[in-house]
Amino acid sequence: MRYASGDTYDGLFHRGEPDKSGTYVWRNGQSYEGAWKDGQPDGAGKLKFASGNLYEGTVSSAVPQGKGRMVYAAGEVYEGDFAAGQPHGQGTFTWTNGDHYVGQWAAGKKHGKGVFTWASGERWEGEYDNDAQKN
Repeated sequence: MRYASGDTYDGLFHRGEPDKSGTYVWRNGQSYEGAWKDGQPDGAGKLKFASGNLYEGTVSSAVPQGKGRMVYAAGEVYEGDFAAGQPHGQGTFTWTNGDHYVGQWAAGKKHGKGVFTWASGERWEGEYDNDAQKN
């Protein structure tokens, strides 16, 4: 189905709305393939953002929510819990240079207990507050 906005949907319908499973492509290039409920992306699926970021996991209203994996356009990878589209809860972030952080997140920032390991093998273990190491 092609909408007046230029967006397209290919999949199942229920009462005139996308339902169960399907693929939606927005005119800006963003796409979603996966589960639908009551006309909204909801459940397991894959989101490809116009920015080039690629998410696979649980979504709610086309937003990463729950467990998932995000591969960012620059090559970084986050795997873990999401809330409102951002890392939130427990997760692992790996940078392209080999550095990685395993620990707690809040609203997309390192926050709480975690371990940062540099590609060199050095590591720091402790608490973060709004992306900053606490002494």
